[in-house]
Amino acid sequence: SPAFARRAFSEEERAYCDATATPEFHYATRFAAKEAVVKAFGTGFAGIDACEVEILRRESGAPYVTLYGAARKKAEEMGITDWKISITNTKEVATAFVIAVADDVKE
Repeated sequence: SPAFARRAFSEEERAYCDATATPEFHYATRFAAKEAVVKAFGTGFAGIDACEVEILRRESGAPYVTLYGAARKKAEEMGITDWKISITNTKEVATAFVIAVADDVKE
């Protein structure tokens, strides 16, 4: 729904998704990526708003993660310095896979 999109996605994410022929697939894929990021924290969305995890695309089309607020703080506490991300969708499934990269693992 538009209300959910405003709560869960940044303006830039919404602009990208809405500009595609199948926005629902792109929203689903980005939400799957957000879920993958917070699962890498080991917390899920507990204490983290979906809009604090942003999934955007480089000019090449490759996705990347930007964190804000509590999500950024959690990554810093855990020593996470980078994210490797892969996202894809079909008509039935949206999937995302992330690897949290840290110089030294902290729990």
